Amino acid sequence: MLRTDDFADTGWVTVRVEGDRELTVSFDTTPGTGPGGPSAQTLAALLPRVRDLLADFGTVRRTAVDHLWQWGAEPSDTDDDRAEFIATMHPAELVVREDGGFALHYTETGGRMLDGYWPAVHFTADRTPTEVTVES
Repeated sequence: MLRTDDFADTGWVTVRVEGDRELTVSFDTTPGTGPGGPSAQTLAALLPRVRDLLADFGTVRRTAVDHLWQWGAEPSDTDDDRAEFIATMHPAELVVREDGGFALHYTETGGRMLDGYWPAVHFTADRTPTEVTVES
């Protein structure tokens, strides 16, 4: 179970999801929260949200990867391409915002993106995917 103290030194923590996969959990909070990340009050407010997302992570991940597929699929892609994409796409980081929204960041894309580019699927607080951004 995650606690405020888990984030005290770095502002992030690595957890196991879906068996043995690692996921970094961090926060996108108001600037100036200090080198260790968000304040204890902000963490106390956000930790229930993090726990909720992690408890239902399989659904969250599937929603994100479906949105990512729809965003980037080519007309020539087949059902086999989609199945392979879904099987290989695993997020590396969950970033939770103060408003309850969050993003799943991917670092491995199964060859679906150019090297050096990584997508992120952004969600509202009600778990609705809203956009994909690409970072380099």
